Order: sequence, then structure tokens, then C-alpha cells
Amino acid sequence: MARLWWRVRLRQLTVWAGLWGLVLAWGCGEDPSPAPPTTEEPPVVDPRCPESIYPRPRYLHELVCPRAFSSVATTPDTSLFANASSVKFVIDLQDDDATYFMDGVRYDLHFTFCSEELDKPGFDPVGTHREFNERQYRGSDRRFLLGTVTYYGDQGVVAMEFATGDAITAPQVLFAYRHIVPLLYFGDALIYRPISLDHERAAREELEGELPIIYTEDLYAGITYQPLNGGESYGYLRLVGAGSVDGLRPTDIAVLTEAPNDIPPVAGVVTESFQTPLSHVNILSKNRGTPNMALRGVFSAPDFVALADKLVRLRVERQRYVLEAASLTEAEAYWDSIRPTETFVPPLDLTVGGLPDLNTLDLTAIPAIGAKASHMAEMTHIDPPVPLPDRPFAVPFVHYREHMHRNHLDERVEAMLSDARFMDDPVWRARELALLREAIETASIDRDLVASLYAKVGARWGDRKVRFRSSTNSEDLANFNGAGLYVSYSGQTSGGRPLEDAARKVWASLWTDAAAAERDFYRIDHRTVAMALLVHPAFVAEEANGVALTVNLFNTRRPGYYINVQAGEASVTNPGPGDVPDQFILYTWYDEPEAEYLALSNLNGGEPVLSWPEILEMYAVLTRIHDHFKPMYFRDSRHPYGMDVEFKFEGPERQLIIKQARPIPQGE
Repeated sequence: MARLWWRVRLRQLTVWAGLWGLVLAWGCGEDPSPAPPTTEEPPVVDPRCPESIYPRPRYLHELVCPRAFSSVATTPDTSLFANASSVKFVIDLQDDDATYFMDGVRYDLHFTFCSEELDKPGFDPVGTHREFNERQYRGSDRRFLLGTVTYYGDQGVVAMEFATGDAITAPQVLFAYRHIVPLLYFGDALIYRPISLDHERAAREELEGELPIIYTEDLYAGITYQPLNGGESYGYLRLVGAGSVDGLRPTDIAVLTEAPNDIPPVAGVVTESFQTPLSHVNILSKNRGTPNMALRGVFSAPDFVALADKLVRLRVERQRYVLEAASLTEAEAYWDSIRPTETFVPPLDLTVGGLPDLNTLDLTAIPAIGAKASHMAEMTHIDPPVPLPDRPFAVPFVHYREHMHRNHLDERVEAMLSDARFMDDPVWRARELALLREAIETASIDRDLVASLYAKVGARWGDRKVRFRSSTNSEDLANFNGAGLYVSYSGQTSGGRPLEDAARKVWASLWTDAAAAERDFYRIDHRTVAMALLVHPAFVAEEANGVALTVNLFNTRRPGYYINVQAGEASVTNPGPGDVPDQFILYTWYDEPEAEYLALSNLNGGEPVLSWPEILEMYAVLTRIHDHFKPMYFRDSRHPYGMDVEFKFEGPERQLIIKQARPIPQGE
């Protein structure tokens, strides 16, 4: 019923479309001093409408025309919704409900505005920032109602909203809505958007039928532009569609129907279907520093059609994208700038042998057992403990190197790398790599190592299925992520794939086409890369799985964790066609965390995948991981620090298990 209600209300918004177009044209973007509009505004009847948006007023008591809105509006400091502009408002309940639409350039916070404009004799003091937040967002005797009016251009929706952590009641929401509608020239089109789960619950139980409502899930489904990784790039615009990505080069910008599981180094990615922000393709884009975006209808978009196969400049911004023709001189300068000038030689320590338990090692073991295993080893030392797989151990690099040397495969690698065709002929390279992988998988393996594997796995886990996971010295690093480049395989002591076969398959994945191309582009020395193995019980009864970033990449000014979680075993990092996970931001700047859901899983009956107690458990564990690794990886305030954490909820008891943690690559 609620969705039908807002769709009916949406029809009313067409009346305002022209006016809102003028609002955007008049400079509600990030630039506070835009050029004068080129579109002539219809005659304004209301004499209160300002002649210009400059100079910007400190506040207005009502918004009577598009120019009034523009004079105090700003672009939201977030990439959740593109093509948006917003105005914060304050209703002073102690001053006859006086209303202020505050200048968002001068005052970026409600607290700042109230401190400078409304802290006056005869009224309750505004207090410190902490006191203000505790009373005005949480208190039952608040002086102010603090909200935002946001125009969402993609959807043609204008919404009244309150902060995620605001404990505002349903009657207060209804009062605020009815109070500000007469103060807005577009008041009849205003819709309430509940943001937090508490807001949604109150809206469904108490407000439906009292005022028009749009829920975030519906708003999010209506966006047409999704900026995933911002930045600028130059390349040849290739409208690949659903075709193969194998022939793409680092000088191409790929326009695809859907995000593939993995993609060779390219100058940028544009997909027609929306992506999950924590997909491997987007993590790769972040690691490579190349723009990534989604645009509904991209294959019929005039700018993309006109520039197909031409050299272009693509810039992905929080609120819009720029696509324009470029010169070869500009492009070559860009290509040179993104490729490292120096060869990176991964650290390699071949003195550590055996099958060491991870709780005997720490992060300094990366040269011996790789980054993935070393990060898990480091997590065994977190206090209080975080939930990890049962007694994991590693198979160090030295065993991979001995396997290659014993079977003369190291000589084969050297011959391949020394051949000019390895860099110049992708078809030849792909064929040679395939033959090398086959040789690694079928070559004889050291009998003592195999015996040790069976003895250790059998004594520890019996005939349970175990997982052999890649752990190289060229992935999961602070300056190189390598997400999705290598593979994992399961094995068993009896009744399944032999342990030695699983080990050899993971070793062979060091030489996939994608891994070789990625290392080659970023000048990683192939001769010193090596594959270790992280071994632990396989996850065979997943109730939920997900990925969390311990930083709010959508808006670094609002601390939080960004979490994607899906029911069962359905992948978050490589979702199936049409699969949508739960996507939410867990804000950490309140005394208690608050969740803002962007989408709910389409595989869980319309309910959140995780219960609130499970989310609180996740929050506590993520915080311990974040705080533990921060001294090791935090550089400076110019670059957001965070950890990329994969997790499972396993078995009927839904036990939380941390699968891996790695640093989010930071800028240079």
C-alpha cells in the first residue's frame, strides 16, 4: 500500500520537473559559485523570490521559488544518490516553531548553525557538540527538530528526512511535515523518506496514510547513475555489451551489460546493470585507481553512442559523470601516470618450511606464507579474540618453489617470461599459461609433504572437507589488493578431492591470465611471486555470508562501516544475475551504532538477512579488527583507513566466523 501511495504522489511531481531542472541549473552542485544559468526562468509572481542566489543568505524562513532553494542548497556529501541537492532545516520548538532553512555552504552541520544563530538569551542553551547531539537527536525534551529536504533528480522525488541516529517520534515527523509543507513552493510534492530501521518501523506502523512515504529500497531502485569508484581516465570507449572481456587492453574503457567476475586491466568500467559496491570488479577498480560506474540505458545514451570506439576522457564524480572526446597527447600522459615506474619485487622468504599453525605467526610472516595467511595469523593475537576458522595452518612458499624446481617448471617459467611474445602476443601468452597450469596440476608432488598434509588434516578435522586458499606475496597488500585474481579449492582425506590435488590447483592459479596481466601492468616481478596455502575447514552450512568495509566510503565525514550480506551461500563479491544482497551503512558515530539500509536481499523474503543482535556482534568484531590493524596501516588523514573483512554466519546456530581481513588500498 505504501509503495502504491508514493507512486501516485510521484505523478504530482511532474508539475515541478521544470522548476527543479532550474534548481540544478542554478548551481546546486559542489561548486558554490556556478556560472549564471542559460535557461530563462518563467516569470516569478511571488515578490519574496530573490533576484539572485548571491550573496547567499545565512538562512531563509521559507523557500518560495527555485532561486530561494538554490541560494541555500548544497550537493549532499555522499555518493549514495547522484543528481541530488539538499537543504537542511531547523524548527525551533521554543520559539513559536520558527523555521530556518540554513545555508549549507556556510553551515555544514545543524549544530554549527544552531550554535551561531540560535544560542540566545531566554532559550535553552545549545551546549557543546556532544550535549547538542545527546539532547536534540536522542532527548525527549529536545528544543529543535533537525531535518533535511533533498531533491533526487534521477527519481524526480523531493523528500523530507531525518538523521539515521535521530530518535524522532512518529508524531514529531508528522508535525514537521505538516509544518514545512506551507513554507515550500513545492510543498504539495514533498514525501517523507524514513532512513533508519526505527524510522521505517514507525512509518509503517504509525504514519502510512497520514503522509506520503517513500522507502529507501524504492528510492535506491530508481537511480539511473551509480558512481562506484570515482576518478578520471582516458581510453578508447569500447561498447562490449555482453561479449568477452578477454581482448580488452589497459587503454580501453569497457562498457558492459553486467559486471563480470573479473576483468583484465582497463582504463575504466561502465556497466548497464547496477553493481554491488563490494564486487571483485569494483575492488579491482579501486586498487587500480580507475573509474567505475553504472548507468541504466548506457547503450542508448547519446554521448556513449556518439563516442563509441573513440578516444575519450571519463570522469566519475559523486553526483555526475563527464564523458568527452580527448586527444592522444592527453591520453598518453595519463597512461604513463597510472603505471608504476619502478618494478615491485615482492618479498620472499624460503627459510620457513613445514605446516606452521597460524597462532605461532603474525603479520611479519608475509614473505613466508603470503598476505592472506599472515593477516589471519595476526588476527589470532587480537584481544578479546575474534571468531576465526578452527585452528588454521599454512603451507609456506618454499613448498611451492620446491614443487616448481623438482619438476623443472621454474625453467619453463623463465623461458616463457624471457620470450617477447609474453608481453606482445596475448593469444600466445594465454596458451602458454594454460599449459603451465596444467603442468603444475599434474606434476609429481613431494611425498613427505603429502604425508604431512594427510596426517595434520586427519588428526585435526578427520575426513571433514577442508579449504585450500591462495595466499601470495602479491595480493592483499596495502598498495595492491589483487581481489579475485587467484582461486581456492576444497579437498578431503577421503571421499572427495585428494588434498594434494587441491593444493596443486591453488598453486597453478598463480598463473591465470588475469593474474599475469595484472602483475605485468603494475610491474610486479613475476620471478619472485610465489603461492602459499591457507588451510582450514570448509564452510559447508552457510546461513549468511558477506563483506564489510570498516570505513564509510560513501561519505568519510560520517564514520561508519559499509556492509553487504546475503542469505546462504549466494556470493556477495560475484553475485548471480539479478541477485541483490542486503546493503547498509552501520554508522559508528553514535553511542549505539545505527543502520541505514540501501537495499534488502531478494533472497530473504523481504527481511534483513542479519538480526539486530547479529549486527551488533558484527560491529564489535569489526571494531576490534579495525583498531588492531590501524597502527600497522594508517598513514595520514588524507587517505581513509579501513579494513576489508569477509565473514560467514555458519550452521543452525549462525556462528559468526571471520574468513579474511585485508587493508583497503590507500592513495599515494
